[in-house]
Amino acid sequence: MKRKILLLIPFLLLFGCQKKPPIDSSELTSTTDSTSETTSGSSEFVSENSDVVKLDFFGLNDFHGAIVSEDEDEIGWFKIASFFKSKGEENPDGVINLSSGDMWQGSADSNITRGRLLTDLMNDSNFEAMALGNHEFDWKDTEIINNQELATFPFLGINIFDKRTNERASFALPSTIVERKGVKIGIIGSIGERLESSIFYENVKDYDFRVPDNYIVQESKRLRNEDDVDIVVLLTHDSLMNNFNDYYETINGTNNGGKSYVDLVFCGHTHKLERYKENNVPILQTNGYGQQIMHVNIDFNKDTKEKVVKTYQVISASNIVPNYSDDQDAYNIYEEYYEREIRDVKEEVVGQLTGGFNYRSQIVNFVNYVMYFYLKPDYPELDLTIHNTGGVRVYDMPSGDITYGDIYRALPFDNEIRVIENVSVSDTKGAMDGYNQNYFPDGPEVTSPCTIGTIDYVSTSPYNSLRNYEQICTGLYCRELVADYFRLHGTVDATQFYNY
Repeated sequence: MKRKILLLIPFLLLFGCQKKPPIDSSELTSTTDSTSETTSGSSEFVSENSDVVKLDFFGLNDFHGAIVSEDEDEIGWFKIASFFKSKGEENPDGVINLSSGDMWQGSADSNITRGRLLTDLMNDSNFEAMALGNHEFDWKDTEIINNQELATFPFLGINIFDKRTNERASFALPSTIVERKGVKIGIIGSIGERLESSIFYENVKDYDFRVPDNYIVQESKRLRNEDDVDIVVLLTHDSLMNNFNDYYETINGTNNGGKSYVDLVFCGHTHKLERYKENNVPILQTNGYGQQIMHVNIDFNKDTKEKVVKTYQVISASNIVPNYSDDQDAYNIYEEYYEREIRDVKEEVVGQLTGGFNYRSQIVNFVNYVMYFYLKPDYPELDLTIHNTGGVRVYDMPSGDITYGDIYRALPFDNEIRVIENVSVSDTKGAMDGYNQNYFPDGPEVTSPCTIGTIDYVSTSPYNSLRNYEQICTGLYCRELVADYFRLHGTVDATQFYNY
């Protein structure tokens, strides 16, 4: 096929990791929500009892390195830190800060430091645990281990198993226990089954994410029976709304007299608001990127062992940003990293953009074009380039100066570009099948074997046959090529890429 083709594909598996889904404010509760239900037993609960302990559980999911607020929907870490510390002062020894994964990957600030900056910020805000998400594997297990050594809190992943040993991954604990005012709290962490497919294959090929339900049930039993915990929390990098069958026994407790094995759930991965109860268990998720904070308030009676959910809510940026100042300690940590490692890289102005990109598809058109522009001279037989939509993490890019930090935010993933030669017609169509927004200057027909340029995430995907071909590793990365294209041309007219 001797024609130029630029192909864009969305990769549905990454839909759950997109930035900025619309916020439905009707699903957010105010900070004065006082929904109350007992989660065990039915005897009267007296809140004034001196044996009653007030516990506040706060959680983040899918933060993706959004340390510095980019718009009014994002809280930004400095105010998040201020919020957490203020709540700690309001309820001394009664606050538990948690994460359900995908914290690091997504911004120049976090990526350049390979998550270390954000881990230090989480240490400063007294996090107690983090469930590992799929994007924690974007820099292989090496950076998980490096951050684990820095963190003052454990990384959890009860269903993450090493295929080489058939044992749980060494960096993923099944659970941890914290104590507040004499109340023992068990925290279990898990990740969604099959989420390996949403990660570059080479980075996760040695690991298996198993169905979590039975592992959670058995760990909850152990925590309650052997460690005498009073409350069990589940952090899962998954959506129970989407994958409830993977948690059916955990929540419904059909073999436990109908009592759930956990008392609250903080979810992640899909970036979809979740706030509901199932079998009296509050289940929450935010849109991610620090746009909201999950909160569950439980009153626990140490004498009767009863638990009352007083509040379960998702607190929006609009309820936090105006009411909290930036935390100075968090800012100082950021500044130290920024001056030492980030500034010179992030603030470089690589060029100017005119017209502005208004939709993510336009940005991916541009990325595809840039790949073709740089590959074609060295691979004259190149027929098409492919980049998944989910690999671009912003929805627009306004006109004006473009910094390397802007490009980093749009293209945070370190996926190498590969060239695959002599791909059969059927396998070429297979790589294209089911996807939209194709650009075909000479028509859509594929009638002869093709040479394809794409990123390794696509070329190793289990959802096409490209992984079966010999691949040329170019040593090139889209982020660097886009920056070089700006440096070369100075000004880029975004309108040229509106209609591919």
